[in-house]
Amino acid sequence: MSADLMENRIFRSSQYYEGILQLRNPNDEIIGFILQEMEAKGDVYITKKIRAKNGIDVYVSSQHFLQNLGKKLKQKFGGKLKVSTRIHTRNRQRSKDVYRITVYYEAPLAGKNDVVLVENKVVKINVVGKTIIGINLGTGAKVTLNAKGLEMVKLEKHKTKVTTVRPRVEVLHPETYQSVGVENAKAENFGLEPGQNVTIVMHNGVYIV
Repeated sequence: MSADLMENRIFRSSQYYEGILQLRNPNDEIIGFILQEMEAKGDVYITKKIRAKNGIDVYVSSQHFLQNLGKKLKQKFGGKLKVSTRIHTRNRQRSKDVYRITVYYEAPLAGKNDVVLVENKVVKINVVGKTIIGINLGTGAKVTLNAKGLEMVKLEKHKTKVTTVRPRVEVLHPETYQSVGVENAKAENFGLEPGQNVTIVMHNGVYIV
């Protein structure tokens, strides 16, 4: 699981933390980005992590780092971000409340370079944010969609080979092992050759990604 990548950043001898990062739908790219940001900061560490439904809760030593990290995650990967604070204790010497922060980040179910079925179109995603931008693999046309409330299904990718390119491009179907034509518009212009490895998705036909 993606969360296992965080093991080397856990400082188990300390219970001190200033905030919680509630990660939902994380993948290896997101976890890798978080660890890269921690490495760049240098003095930030994880106290512990707890598995949660659809993700993990990560206890982090720096409140300021968490606030900035949440903004960066939202900017880079899209998704939902919520930040909340609560009083943890009171510093009597300074007569000041001490707060802890919770950063809730829910990543999109599909990200850049994923292929999804949306509004009955097979779309390869190029940009994820409030707006999703991609390419309709069936027509080759650019697609722009409002991400809010959008229902989409991520399509599984398969590796296969090109079987022929004339008179049309065909690939080896990964389930039937039959040579089948692809649904991509102008696939003959892709510069493919018989025997070439390609990645495909399937939905009422086969599409080269």
